[in-house]
Amino acid sequence: MRPKLDPAEIPAGVGPHSEIEYQLMCQGKKKLAMFSDLIPNDFIANPAGLDMEVIADPQKTCTVFYMQGHNAEATRLMELNLSVRGRGFIPEVEREIGRLLGYEEWEINAYLMHIGAVKRS
Repeated sequence: MRPKLDPAEIPAGVGPHSEIEYQLMCQGKKKLAMFSDLIPNDFIANPAGLDMEVIADPQKTCTVFYMQGHNAEATRLMELNLSVRGRGFIPEVEREIGRLLGYEEWEINAYLMHIGAVKRS
C-alpha cells in the first residue's frame, strides 16, 4: 500500500541515501547503489561477500557499486550523474536515475514532488 504523499516530506525509505542499500543488495532487491559523498562501510568491507563491482568518475565525486552482470546499467547511471553536474535538477534525468536504482514509480514521484516543493519554498 502506498503512503499518502506529502510534498513537504520524502516518505520513509525514499531518498538518495536511505542507508539500507547494502541490505537490499544482499536480498537481491537492488542491483545498483550510487554515492556522491561518503561510502557506507558495508560497501567497503563487503561483509556478505557480494559479487559486486565498482566504478567511480575521474574526480571521485560519484561512485557506483553494482552487482555482477549489471555493468551496462551502472555505466548508464554514471553517465546520467555526470550529465547533470552543474546543470541543476532535471526531473527526467532524476526519474531515470531512480529507475536504475530500483525505486518504484510511486517512490520516484514522491521524490520529484518533494524536490519541487523545496524549490518552490
